[in-house]
Amino acid sequence: MKTNLLWKKGIVLFLVSVLLTVVFQGPTDAIGEGKIYWTEWNKIRRANLDGTDVEDVVTDLIIPRNLTLDPRNGKMYWTEDLGSLMKRANLDGSNSETIHDIDDGKIVHEIGAGKFDFHRITCMALDSSAKKIYWAGIFIRKFYRSNVDGTNVEEFLINGIFTSPKNIDIAQNAKKIYWMDFMLPGITRTNLNGTEIERLVNRFFDSGELVVDEQANKMYWIDVFQGRILQSSLNGDNIEDTVTGLRFPVDFALDTSSRKIYWLQSDKEVGKSKIGRANLDGSNVIDILTDLEHGTSLDILLPGAYDVMPDEDKLTTTWANIKTQ
Repeated sequence: MKTNLLWKKGIVLFLVSVLLTVVFQGPTDAIGEGKIYWTEWNKIRRANLDGTDVEDVVTDLIIPRNLTLDPRNGKMYWTEDLGSLMKRANLDGSNSETIHDIDDGKIVHEIGAGKFDFHRITCMALDSSAKKIYWAGIFIRKFYRSNVDGTNVEEFLINGIFTSPKNIDIAQNAKKIYWMDFMLPGITRTNLNGTEIERLVNRFFDSGELVVDEQANKMYWIDVFQGRILQSSLNGDNIEDTVTGLRFPVDFALDTSSRKIYWLQSDKEVGKSKIGRANLDGSNVIDILTDLEHGTSLDILLPGAYDVMPDEDKLTTTWANIKTQ
């Protein structure tokens, strides 16, 4: 009896392995080795993590910025036209759609019996587990969030602070927003409802991006004019340089599994941008891609994520989610 049971288990495992092989070899547009995504003057592009196989993903855009990938749900998000549009598409660029449209610099949504206006978007961040997107803009004492398809818009105040956020990130496990501000020095965090404000770093940085790494208890940010990427603990202690000697860095992304950091920098003197990479200890700095046209934002898709939607191929997407987690 025991022998028969083991034999049956072996058959099941064999069939599962065959099924996975068939799925992964099918037309799923797999990206098993990982990808860099970035925005240029009028398009979104991607390449392998070593800079090979460059391709256009979405074209005919109007100054795309704030590129953010959501591999868990098979989507990417960005803003256009100086923050007047928020859009999304599948990771292969298909099914592009506008989820927020700002008319003459303002977005108006019904909330109960009232309305609210929102000026152009300067920054946004995803909470992929809750399927929420957060954003903010200049000179507004509020943050906004909606479902990732643009429905169910909410606003919330940061109590007692006049905010003008220039970049934000979400600590999904701790349910916190971290942000840097045009009006306030340093880095601040609060609960997702705007309560319990904490000033973590109390000095000005001309920042291009802020990234929270909850797993390592770290946060990273750019100091544009000093040409460096810094890091500290999540409470703001132990500030130190990660990468220095950069020229106008504007965005970056972490590969925590391989302990790498990728960044996009702009050389305004020659009007070109380039993407670099280093170890998270700052060593082994190399250029990945050069001669890019007006690069503004960057994100990476880690190995194991695939260009399939959850309702199109549950098996492949489940495997991709396990790999990326």
